[in-house]
Amino acid sequence: MTYEPEPTVLLHAADGLSVDARISRHGGGLHFYAQDLGGPFSEYEWSWTFAPETFADIRAILADHDPQRDLLIVVQEFFADSDIRDPGKWLRDNGIPAEFWSRVEH
Repeated sequence: MTYEPEPTVLLHAADGLSVDARISRHGGGLHFYAQDLGGPFSEYEWSWTFAPETFADIRAILADHDPQRDLLIVVQEFFADSDIRDPGKWLRDNGIPAEFWSRVEH
């Protein structure tokens, strides 16, 4: 069995914070994963997961109307040059349902 990594795009990497997006091979959800090594904790990680059923709404909020375009490219183009450091929270705050996970190491 050969391991194939999930397609991933980097959205932000500076000041100890890295944020990426990927499409899960298990279930097809859109995941935003972040790791903050520069904040008040020694390490803080969080992720947001958006079900495939939300993809049309995500595209609409990101002003992309071509369902044939790779969603990761759409996400990268919208968030990589923006000041938004938590794209999952931004999408959730704009009405897209998501699951949240986090871990803090002191």
